[in-house]
Amino acid sequence: MSDDLQAESGQEPGWAKELRKQNKELERAHAEQAAKAEAAERKLAFAEAGVPLSDPKAKYFVKGYEGEYAADAIKAEWVQFSGTSAQEPAPDHSDAIAAAQRMVDASTGAPSDDANKRQRYEDELAAARDEREVLEVIRKYSVQFPSS
Repeated sequence: MSDDLQAESGQEPGWAKELRKQNKELERAHAEQAAKAEAAERKLAFAEAGVPLSDPKAKYFVKGYEGEYAADAIKAEWVQFSGTSAQEPAPDHSDAIAAAQRMVDASTGAPSDDANKRQRYEDELAAARDEREVLEVIRKYSVQFPSS
């Protein structure tokens, strides 16, 4: 579709450039959220293993740990690294652990309504055969472009 338009005019239409720009921004935002979710999941694993995250020694351990993210594996490595036994997670960490788990679940679980809507938008946009159909899809999903 866009190749035909590019061939006719010699350059890409403004709306197509804007769609590509929005897609890149969405991909960047997704990558940032995935990185945040991975960091939260990692922190949650160490907290569930009983590693005292406020201990300066634990910060080095967490940063350098490359093993399996199962609580038992982390706990065993922590005991060997620190020479002390792992603690049970303190009750005051339960809210932080629950929040981190919700973040992980939200970023890796079932797609939200927004994600479903985005996927339908992208599918319909890809199926559009000409500029008129592309504009119909854009109007249907109320895509707003910044004024030039």
